[in-house]
Amino acid sequence: MMMMRSESTVTDSLTAPTPNRRDPKPDKRMTGSNLIILFLMIVLRLGTAEHVSGLHFVESPENVTSSLGKPVVLRCTLRADGVDQEPLDVIWLREGQPLDLADTNQMQFPVDENSWLVYSDLKIEEVQLSDMGGYQCAVYSGLEETFSIEGHIQVEGLPHFSAEPHHLSVVANVGLSLRCDAHGPPEPVRVIWLQDGAPLNKLDDLISLSPSTLNVSGLNKTSSFSCEAHNRKGVASSGTGVVTVLPSQPHDIKAEEITNSSVRLSWHMGFGGIYPISLCIVQVKASGEDSDQLIYNQEVSAADTSHLISDLEAFSQYDFRMACQSSQGISNWTAWVTISTSEGGNHVCSLMLKEKEHAVLMFRTLQCYSAVFTLLILLESKEMKCVYSS
Repeated sequence: MMMMRSESTVTDSLTAPTPNRRDPKPDKRMTGSNLIILFLMIVLRLGTAEHVSGLHFVESPENVTSSLGKPVVLRCTLRADGVDQEPLDVIWLREGQPLDLADTNQMQFPVDENSWLVYSDLKIEEVQLSDMGGYQCAVYSGLEETFSIEGHIQVEGLPHFSAEPHHLSVVANVGLSLRCDAHGPPEPVRVIWLQDGAPLNKLDDLISLSPSTLNVSGLNKTSSFSCEAHNRKGVASSGTGVVTVLPSQPHDIKAEEITNSSVRLSWHMGFGGIYPISLCIVQVKASGEDSDQLIYNQEVSAADTSHLISDLEAFSQYDFRMACQSSQGISNWTAWVTISTSEGGNHVCSLMLKEKEHAVLMFRTLQCYSAVFTLLILLESKEMKCVYSS
């Protein structure tokens, strides 16, 4: 008992106030650390005030990588705080532009008396390459705009073609170029060229890297071209372009014979590759007239190397052109060649000498006027007469 009281006494003595001792006064000076804490409290308080009327996205669209043609769903979640806050529509944007016709679904759930959550889903049934890009959500409240963080859709699949072989016609043994441009994602994309179904290169060849250009020095037969595009998702085939080989133009066209009413043309045949030329076509028009104002349009056997065009006007200009044809089609037309018929009809010029009665010098010429003029000079004292007969 004596020990317990002793402990109590000791305790009392420890807790009793010391007589004549003053408590220290608090230091009212603001330290640097206190200023920092006060600043942070003000910032946090201001931040809280912005969300009192508060619209903010608690979930933004995710980054999605999908295969071509697969369904894709993006979601935004909006939290609305404040008693006076009414539900707002969430608008979806792609690359900053509203998606007015998008397939969206919106649901609202209360969190408490003053808050609710708005869930908005954007659904793409079969994602296409055109759907790639950045997506975000937005709400508009008065003059305020609130945006989510942007998410991206990336579509991966088999390569797709922006350029591929197409049908065209070329002249036999004339070079040509074909282009094949294939894209991912995923990249890289490499191309194998095929001619009539047979590969022309390997995937490790330099020409295989897309975009690829195939240079062909010349063809002598009609052929089909296509390309296969390879990436790590698989292989895609382009369309097939048929390159039709046409004969080259006839050349060295010239007039072998010219009269006042006819022209005989000659030429050298063009080259048709493995396809023999079956016929040629000769067209004639009056010089200066349009191409549709033909006065002559005649097919000529391929065995012929010359052709007579008759019933022309004397001393007139005509334009001539030709094209030749094989089983694959017709060649390009040659340029127009201008040829003039000779003057007048068939003339008989007579010279009558008075000193020698009944003596008549006669000759035939296409240049009667020139002949008579020459004879007049030689025989100034003689009487001459030019008689025309056709």
